Amino acid sequence: MEEAHNGKEALHVLPVVKPDLAIVDLQMPEMDGITLVRHIREHPEIGKMPVLALTAYAVSGVKELTLQSGFDGYLAKPFQIGALTQELKLLLGE
Repeated sequence: MEEAHNGKEALHVLPVVKPDLAIVDLQMPEMDGITLVRHIREHPEIGKMPVLALTAYAVSGVKELTLQSGFDGYLAKPFQIGALTQELKLLLGE
């Protein structure tokens, strides 16, 4: 498991590591999650990778905006570990 501390760092780490899935916060320094997922979708090596939004920013309409922006899943904090596990299995096709 790799970790990036902000959106710009993630954009550099993801093509090198090529994980099966990325978990991205919507509110990050340097580059927000929506901007990051748009860059991911444009990238030839990682564009098809599933991306889960995991965020405390859970106001009305954010889930819909997040999914329309290119995320494959959305989970609001606080969350139950079972909900995270279920979402990960869904996104990974397990």
